[in-house]
Amino acid sequence: GFDEIQSSRTTSHILAQNVSWVPWSRLSLQVGFNYVLSTTRTPASDYVPPPSYNIPGAPVLAAQNDYWTLSFNSTFVVDDRTDLNLGYSFYASDNYYNNADVGLPLGSETTEHGITAMLTRRLSERMRLNLRYGYYHSTDVPSGGNDSYEGHVLYAGLQYRF
Repeated sequence: GFDEIQSSRTTSHILAQNVSWVPWSRLSLQVGFNYVLSTTRTPASDYVPPPSYNIPGAPVLAAQNDYWTLSFNSTFVVDDRTDLNLGYSFYASDNYYNNADVGLPLGSETTEHGITAMLTRRLSERMRLNLRYGYYHSTDVPSGGNDSYEGHVLYAGLQYRF
């Protein structure tokens, strides 16, 4: 029974590029890069200057959500039944503006790194076994480091193809 109301509008521009290279029949390499420029506008953002104008006491942060990512993956065919995949990913955002003295500090300033290794073994024509390890590290500035983490991931999967 409530009427709809538009409370914000987000505009994103995404620049992306992936490059693949197969230097040998048993090896493939892929690199990817994304750069995202994203802004969220609200009714308040039309009346309050963004922090980039360097006006002290600006109570509302213009919602910039810009970030970039980089990824690298490689697959090596060990033999007719075994593949090894290695990967690296990176994420960074730098949109945090600490105006806690006069308003709510918003935005993101985070860096994340991830390294993965996966071994795939074809047990039969229809069955595969996957073993994966990952290490992830994230640093989060706005939380004062409280949302930063390091993590190890172990994963095993058995796939049956019908």
